[in-house]
Amino acid sequence: MGPLLFSMFINDIFNTCQHAKMHAYADDIKIYLSGAHDDVVNLCADFNSDLSSISSWSVRNGLCLNSEKSFVLPVCKRNIYCNVMPSLYIGDKSLKFVSKVTNLGFVINTSLTCIDHINSVVGKVYYTLRNLRMSATFTPVCIRRKLAIQLILPIICYSELIYSKLDSQSAHKIDVVFNHVTRYVFGLAKYDHISEWKSLLLGCGIFEYLKARNCIFLFRLMMDKEPSYLFEKLSFTKSARLTELIVPNYNYLTSARLFFVNAIRTWNSIPSHIRNSLNISNFKSVLYSYFR
Repeated sequence: MGPLLFSMFINDIFNTCQHAKMHAYADDIKIYLSGAHDDVVNLCADFNSDLSSISSWSVRNGLCLNSEKSFVLPVCKRNIYCNVMPSLYIGDKSLKFVSKVTNLGFVINTSLTCIDHINSVVGKVYYTLRNLRMSATFTPVCIRRKLAIQLILPIICYSELIYSKLDSQSAHKIDVVFNHVTRYVFGLAKYDHISEWKSLLLGCGIFEYLKARNCIFLFRLMMDKEPSYLFEKLSFTKSARLTELIVPNYNYLTSARLFFVNAIRTWNSIPSHIRNSLNISNFKSVLYSYFR
C-alpha cells in the first residue's frame, strides 16, 4: 500500500508541473527546467509557477514542504551569478542557491564536472585508511587486502558509471589515493616503488578495473534489457555476430567522457569472443584477465 500511495502522490505532483520536469527516487524529488542562458528570467518565472502549484497541492493534501532542505543548483557552461537571478520560492520562503549539491551520494556542481565528487571520495578513502593503519602492524597482508577491497574499493567505485572517464585532475587524485591504498595493503614505505604492486591488489590497475566494470554494466544491460530507459539508448551495428555498439554523436569534448560514449568505445575495443560470452560469470572472468 505504501509504495502505491507514494507513486500516486508522485504522479499527482508531476501533473501539477506545467513547465518543469521531475525525477523522483524514494523520498528524494528533483525538479528541473532547461533553456537558453539569456532567458533565465522567464525560466525562473516558469519555475516559480510550478513551485506555486506544488505548494498549493501540498497544502490541499495536508503536507508541508521543507524549504530549509530545498536548494537551487544553477547549471551552465557560462558563468552565472546567482545574486542577480530572480528568487525561487516555496510558499513565501525563498530557496537558497548553491554551487554544489549531493544527490543520492553523488556530488553535482554547477559545471557538471566530477572534481567535487572525487574530492569527497578521496577524503572518505583517506579517513578510512587512517583508521585501518592503526592496526596495520598486527594485520596480515591477506587481511589488509580483504579490508581494502571490502571497505575502500566501494567508496572509489560508487557511481563510477557517471565518471566513466575522468578529467586529468580527477584521474590524478584517484591514482594518488590508490597508491596510498596499495602502500597500506603491502606495507610499503613512502618512497618505495609500487608499480609492480598496484596490479596485485585488484589483478589490474584501478583505471583498467573501472573500464571492466563499465563493460560488465553494459553486458548486463544488453542481457536483461533493464532498465529500459537506459537500454533504449543503445544502438547496435548491423552485424549481430560482432555485438558492437554505435558510439553516439557528440559536440563537446566533455561529452566524450560520458558513459554512453566512453564505455561503448571500451566495449567495442575488447575482442568479439569476450563480448559473445554466454553468461555473466564467463564474461567477468575473461574480461578481468583481458584487462590485466
